[in-house]
Amino acid sequence: MNTKNIVFVLLIWAISASAILAQGHKIELTLKGHENEQIIMGHYFNKNMYPDDTITLNKNGYGAFEAKKPLPGGMYIAFLPTRRIFEFMVSDDQYFAMQTDTTDLIGNMKITGSEENSTFFDFQVFRNQSMQKSAALKEQAKAETDTHKKDQLNTQSRELENGVNTKINTIIETKPQLFFAKFLNAAKEVEIPRAPTDENGKVIDPDFRRNYYVAHYFDNFDLSDGRLLRTPIYDGRVKTYITKVVPQMPDSLIAAVDMLISKSKSSDELFRYMVASLYNHFNQSKLMGMDELLVHIIEKYYLSGDAYWASEKSRKEMQEIVVLKKPNLIGSVIRNNTFQRVTDDEFINGAENPEMLPAIMGNDYSLYSVKAKNTILIFWEADCSHCKKALPDLGSRYERLKKRDVEVFAVHMLGGDEGRKKWFDFTNKHELYGWVNCWSPYSYDYKVKYDIRSSPVVYLLDENKEIIAKRIGV
Repeated sequence: MNTKNIVFVLLIWAISASAILAQGHKIELTLKGHENEQIIMGHYFNKNMYPDDTITLNKNGYGAFEAKKPLPGGMYIAFLPTRRIFEFMVSDDQYFAMQTDTTDLIGNMKITGSEENSTFFDFQVFRNQSMQKSAALKEQAKAETDTHKKDQLNTQSRELENGVNTKINTIIETKPQLFFAKFLNAAKEVEIPRAPTDENGKVIDPDFRRNYYVAHYFDNFDLSDGRLLRTPIYDGRVKTYITKVVPQMPDSLIAAVDMLISKSKSSDELFRYMVASLYNHFNQSKLMGMDELLVHIIEKYYLSGDAYWASEKSRKEMQEIVVLKKPNLIGSVIRNNTFQRVTDDEFINGAENPEMLPAIMGNDYSLYSVKAKNTILIFWEADCSHCKKALPDLGSRYERLKKRDVEVFAVHMLGGDEGRKKWFDFTNKHELYGWVNCWSPYSYDYKVKYDIRSSPVVYLLDENKEIIAKRIGV
């Protein structure tokens, strides 16, 4: 091998070695005031902070967080022994040094080898100084009695605040390659243009601004960038979109959920977060009809196998949720069931002749037997604290409801002799007569059929027994 070939091979080896080395990370820290003390490095995951590594600074206050594996991009935190923290950015450049002291962690920070963090700390210093000056001017304005001087001070204060926004826009425009620029852009609210008007200046579409905001909510925010997930802003932006921006109707929300999840498929971590986060949100939702979103997410992402991390046990439990909830979604025709109906006369006879009570079982009566414009189907128990208020309330309204062709189909869920006695006592005490009073002393299968896990449970049905509303108060 000649000399040129040897040099070429050595050069290739050096480049390869550098590439291997660059795959890891080394973040050097010199921190005066914490010599010989431990410093913890952590990262954000949404609004929470999680530790990653710990070092002990030497007698000169120097230490380095390093490993052969690169860190996922995002916003990181240094935790000091005094419970103080400072943040820094991690992106492509993972070999850099930070030097500061405890007198002013941000103001005295010097960065070597990271344009990302040089820009980040320069901005923090500029913003802090501007906000401090603005706050001081506002205090002066409050104490100022001269109207002209007060206006001047307030104007100067606003100019300083506007200067921060100008600085943000300058970083976004001039340094788009930086993750910090992307973070600043993601934190910005979308600007909504004026609504179009006709030749007379009248707004053509009164919903223009609202619709524009919904359609352009994520214009500045890259949902597919997993680094943003490791900042405090990602989860909040997604949850605000789901709870306040998108109309709270199943069809609109299903489209929004599918859009969010499709954008998150750029990384496994992001995809897993998005699916699990949205599942948990709708599983805990107290809003009526949101169980349709839960069923949609389970069927499309978990039971399909897309959510690869879900265990067989979890998928089985989710399948059971679908079995319970899907037949009882708003818009579905509720399933029929036959119960034992006890008439008003039997309730009264049971009270007057207690010895006859054990023999009163009722006669078969199906839900579909009710012929009314609307049916209130309510499942309740005589010793349930909420039922003790709801049932008499419903009873006091029954005559007015009846005039509007509304029937009440009430199923008491306590079985056995004791349950029957409580039912009879409560019904007679509050004179819950006139409506369809039923129970099911031999079987509780209906609890699965109608997804009953508490009481009272109320369904509102139309004349075809289609579910209009459910789990609502009387």
